[in-house]
Amino acid sequence: MIFLNNGVPFMSAPNTYLRLPTTAWFLIALGLLTCLGTANPAFTMASLMSLVFFITLLWRKGEPPVLFFAIAFQWLQVSIKIFHANFMGFTLADMFGDTDIEKAITLSLSGLAVLGLGMRFGLINFKGTREQKIKDEIKHFSVKKIWVVYLFTFIASLVFKGLIWKIPPLTQILLAAFNLKWAVFYLLAYTIIAKRIGAYFLILAVLMEVIVGVTGFFSDFKQVFFVLFVVMWTVGYRMTPKNTIRTLAIAVLVFFMGVVWTSVKTEYRKFVSDETGQQVTLVSYNERLSKIIDLSLSIDSERLTKGVEKLAERIAYVDMFANVLNYVPDVMPHENGALWKKSIMHILAPRIFFPNKPVLESDSELTMKYTGLQMASGQQGTSISIGYMAESYIDFKIPGMFIPIFILGILWGGMYRYFIRRSRTKIFGYAIAVAVLIQANQFEIHNTKLVGGMLMSFIVMGLVQKFGIPVISQWVLIGREKNVAGITQEKLC
Repeated sequence: MIFLNNGVPFMSAPNTYLRLPTTAWFLIALGLLTCLGTANPAFTMASLMSLVFFITLLWRKGEPPVLFFAIAFQWLQVSIKIFHANFMGFTLADMFGDTDIEKAITLSLSGLAVLGLGMRFGLINFKGTREQKIKDEIKHFSVKKIWVVYLFTFIASLVFKGLIWKIPPLTQILLAAFNLKWAVFYLLAYTIIAKRIGAYFLILAVLMEVIVGVTGFFSDFKQVFFVLFVVMWTVGYRMTPKNTIRTLAIAVLVFFMGVVWTSVKTEYRKFVSDETGQQVTLVSYNERLSKIIDLSLSIDSERLTKGVEKLAERIAYVDMFANVLNYVPDVMPHENGALWKKSIMHILAPRIFFPNKPVLESDSELTMKYTGLQMASGQQGTSISIGYMAESYIDFKIPGMFIPIFILGILWGGMYRYFIRRSRTKIFGYAIAVAVLIQANQFEIHNTKLVGGMLMSFIVMGLVQKFGIPVISQWVLIGREKNVAGITQEKLC
């Protein structure tokens, strides 16, 4: 018999998935009762129950909860308007001016549930690996050697990041190859936390990623914290107060940094682009670092408050879906699969083999077409997408829109399964799976970029796993010539 973790028949052994403790269920029940006193009780309860559903559906014991994280971040993008409206004491319709936002949230939460079911379907009969086996593997890893590998990938990403856009046929491949850095970071963080040694290496790695991230044109500092979240909940997946406090502390730090970035990014981007309006950095690194520090220190309480509001608006990404619902099919008809067909045809013609393939138009052009809104486009250095879920609605209406979303879920679950099953040393399989699948957390992304980027990452990292990881795994061992936990090692005398 196949069971869900609470005994309900469904696709997997009962001890594979996380069981919520009694305390958690008590807090959930208390939270649901609290929902009754909000301005939007039905939507608030649906949102919270969706999150619980995703936890029990996708969180596997002792494994990186990257599939859960990918959905959980999208859940935040969908649900934040509910909490915002509750905080202000208004219904969603009154707060945001129309009922399309309610429909957009309903369809988005439903779509995420379908995506999660697809992921779970892709993991049918997948047993995974015991946590103890992973810990046995890393006993023979040298933290210093993993740090050296991470440092190499970090420097390589800095050196080649500015060059890859100058070689269009190789851009997608090189971008996908940069995911190796996150796989090594996962390995470094997991080894340090599990063995409880070398914490200064992890702190230094995080600081390096943050400094480089905040001095770029975009706020790239978030990714390191996303991976760190996944690592923390892999090593000690139990929902203890200690783990919860750690997670909340990092979440608050990331949120504060996001508020600061949101408060200064307009002025900062004008400076680094030399007011050209393009998404480029035309000033030196020292000048960028000095500018971001000066701007951050100059923020007062009023700008900080506005930054919180702007960040909440930025994270929330159902407005575009609501605009699409208001415009399609009343003004623009459904496309009957044309958008997804165009995306698939584009993906099936990689630029390395088709160098004359036309460049994708700015996402803003597609957004304006299906929302009727006027906004800055690619010529002004802006690209605003309506998101893969809204595009699925434009193509296939309701309920047809859920079919491609379910297929996406199967693909993501299948990728996770592939990397772990194909890896002799399981910790490397998990590391690569995290590096690839953590990118699936973008609710707002255009379907061509989402699927194309994920498939290219899957192919490139699959090759890295086959040909590169065996070399890395041998090098980071404390020694060699003794087979322990499926790997070869040598004792140092």
